[in-house]
Amino acid sequence: MNRRFHKTRAAGQASVPGLLCLSVCVVALALMVNSAQLTQANSKLQDTADAVAYSVAVLQARDFNYTAYTNRAMVANQVAVAQIVSLKSWLGELQQSYAPSAVFDALAAKATLGDEQWATPKSKGFRLADKARAIVDRSASSWVTDLDAITVALSDAQRLYHDASIAGTPGLARAVARSNDGATDIAAGWFEEAGAGGQRLVEWGRFSVENDPAKGAKDRLADIVTDSETLDDFVIRRGERFGGGARLIGVRSSATHGSVCANGRVNLYIDHAGGTVLVSDAAQGALRTRWEAIDAADAHGEYLCHAPFASQRWDRGIARDGAVTAATSAYTGVCGYGNYCGYGGLLDAGSQAGLAGRAEHLAGPGGAPLDRRAKRADGRSSSGLQPYRDLAALGAGNGDAPVITVEVERANGTVATLDVMGKDTADSRSMRVQASGRAHFIRPVGGGSMKGGLRGGVGWTPSERGEYYWEYPSLFSPYWQASLAAAPGKR
Repeated sequence: MNRRFHKTRAAGQASVPGLLCLSVCVVALALMVNSAQLTQANSKLQDTADAVAYSVAVLQARDFNYTAYTNRAMVANQVAVAQIVSLKSWLGELQQSYAPSAVFDALAAKATLGDEQWATPKSKGFRLADKARAIVDRSASSWVTDLDAITVALSDAQRLYHDASIAGTPGLARAVARSNDGATDIAAGWFEEAGAGGQRLVEWGRFSVENDPAKGAKDRLADIVTDSETLDDFVIRRGERFGGGARLIGVRSSATHGSVCANGRVNLYIDHAGGTVLVSDAAQGALRTRWEAIDAADAHGEYLCHAPFASQRWDRGIARDGAVTAATSAYTGVCGYGNYCGYGGLLDAGSQAGLAGRAEHLAGPGGAPLDRRAKRADGRSSSGLQPYRDLAALGAGNGDAPVITVEVERANGTVATLDVMGKDTADSRSMRVQASGRAHFIRPVGGGSMKGGLRGGVGWTPSERGEYYWEYPSLFSPYWQASLAAAPGKR
């Protein structure tokens, strides 16, 4: 009997350590579950922060790329305007050059090749020039006005997009955080002006600046627009030889008709020259606001007869015309931006074409300006170069934009954990993590040579094969990409 009682009592004593061990195991299991839950929640929170930081970096890169595309569009529009102005001036001079001329047409009639080399091509040229001039005269004003209006809209859109990108960053960050995990949000006050995120947005805004081409001695947009490889020779100089210009038509040392002169020669030709310049409005104190073009032509005739002896020579200006984009009563000085002087060298020529060009310059543009809109809504000229954004300094940041750091937090009580009794509960602590992103400039390596004012304006570097595939970071090339980055002060 005593022996049986002793065994029962021993068995009861053994259950106490078992209960203790079970309790420890339960607590350990709860800690493991809690640790796993917290680790998973922290990992998910970090993924959310990375997604937010990358999204903000994409927004930053899009801001810079949008600026680059609009800058390029404004350059293209100004080149188109310069070509239209050049075409209008040139066609006006060309029509006059091909018009009937009693003196020179009579001289061409004395040559055996006069009809083939003068009368026929001159008649065809006049008809073509007359039709082309009528089309350009009818449409040039609409073309230029519309192109200038588009340029103004691009300038305004660029400014608004930049401001909206920065202002919309907090909203985007919050939306991305919540879409990844409904229990997460941007840390309270993070993007406020005094907050760390707010300071990063200020740095982003200062990374680029808006430049006004109408102010300052030098301007990068004007440098690119007026570069000799951006504007073709038709705009810069419509004449191969500054002394006389480019040959339009001519009778080349033709023998005379026997009935006129038994032994004679006729030389007859028309030369023309001209150019287009980007000039300033001195009266308004605004720079680079108007394109001006002047063209002129002269005719040279020589007649020499040996039997009976006769010698005659003619050299006179026969045509001149011009065009401007903005209202002005007189052409501006002889030099435009980029040191393009004399309207393609025309005003410096010692020929009769030069005299005709100087006469046109002195008389001033007689027709209406091509841009019918005198002013923008803000009072500045709607013609010429418009405000644009560029990096605050060439090569700023060595291709890296300012880092944008975000802090994401998970709301209190949203991480499910277990207590030692095995009931579901929630962690009462908030969780916060940070992530950073930025836009960086990198031009993909590619074949093919790149030409134009953009190359000279932003510093292209050629490879050994002569291919241009690397350049300084700028807001004229849309090669900004997004990436995650180390937080400021970390590597």
